[in-house]
Amino acid sequence: MLGSQSTRWEAIDAARGIAMFFVCFAHFGSGYFASIGEPERQTLTDHIGMVASPTFMLISGMMLGMLASARSPARFAPVRDKLVDRGLFLLLVAHPVILIAHLSFDMGRLAWLRWGFITDAIGIALIVGPAIVTRLSMRARLVLAAAMYAASWWLIVAWLPESLPLRFLKDTFVGPMLRSTRLFNFPVLPWLAVYIAGSSLGEMLQRRREADPRSAMRLLLATGSTMLMCAAALHLLLPHSVSDAWSPTGDIFDRVADLASIFQKLPPGPTYLLTFGGIGLMITAGAIWIDARGIAPRALAALALIGKSSLFVFVFQYYLYFVLLRALHLPSIRWWPAYYTVSMTIVYAASRVWMQYDLNRHFTVGYARWRASRALAIRQLSDTLAQLIPASHTPPAPPDTIVAAWAEQPPARARASTSTAAR
Repeated sequence: MLGSQSTRWEAIDAARGIAMFFVCFAHFGSGYFASIGEPERQTLTDHIGMVASPTFMLISGMMLGMLASARSPARFAPVRDKLVDRGLFLLLVAHPVILIAHLSFDMGRLAWLRWGFITDAIGIALIVGPAIVTRLSMRARLVLAAAMYAASWWLIVAWLPESLPLRFLKDTFVGPMLRSTRLFNFPVLPWLAVYIAGSSLGEMLQRRREADPRSAMRLLLATGSTMLMCAAALHLLLPHSVSDAWSPTGDIFDRVADLASIFQKLPPGPTYLLTFGGIGLMITAGAIWIDARGIAPRALAALALIGKSSLFVFVFQYYLYFVLLRALHLPSIRWWPAYYTVSMTIVYAASRVWMQYDLNRHFTVGYARWRASRALAIRQLSDTLAQLIPASHTPPAPPDTIVAAWAEQPPARARASTSTAAR
């Protein structure tokens, strides 16, 4: 419930589960409508599914901010290691596993090198983010995120490399101008900026949750509604200002004009992020409100289950939609949402089995375990040395004892006269 101060917030997991529904909806359209030749409906599912990426990246950043804010630096260290471990897993293991599901698409030579997924951007964010959140304040992270995002779009417009390696590097980390060397890719720099901004929001959310849990919901509602209003203003004003300042021809005008498009996802335009990110925050606020009122607890628990197993669901749905669904060649029907409903039933059942056996524990490359064993070995070595040093060396007398003994002795002249008298 909202008033619970447990580390795991079921409402946040439920919001992440809702984001996974949008992911599955978009990929269902790609697997089903593309195979039967209905691009208009595929475009519809793609546009509806655009809620997923900003929502998931913001929630991931919020979780980082909440975890760091609720712990001391010493207690956050093992959490940091686990996040880095998960980031390495996403890059080294999840990427090739997801890539295999895309090999059924005939995309020509070196297609395996040109595919990119949001898990790549999240993986880098999980590696870099913990170091940033422990070194920079909440406001400094917001400034950094804004600077990174602005720099990414400036580089998109101003940096036009000609060599293929530099173009590939730019498309991977910043984003393409128009034609990309990547088949599909989430540029690292702008999405990392979204993640870092989410960490600042998560820190504020954790403070609100500790002081007045209901104010956390109001914070998300206010932030989400503000983002939506800014998106509306940007959509109305930007095309006019751009047309006055730029010639309405050429690649640069087309790219700058994309800033006003609500559907400019790759690379993510500001209107797109403000719109769908604002919707995602309001969805999260709604999940918190439902959790607080105790409404539909079973439905919330089911969504939270999908949210907790989100990485498994993300990988699983690629094989469900891009491999199995395309191979089935299902006929086009008027009530096509029934296909999607059946697919989500399969996803939920698979998630239940996955969580029942706690299979998330296998999402590791061993980095966190290695760091923990290394810290334990250093601690044991330190304790052993502390025990051996006093046993092998007699400690010198404390200074106070030496001074006291010296004070009890008679002066040298007195000692000399006493010695003469004795003789």
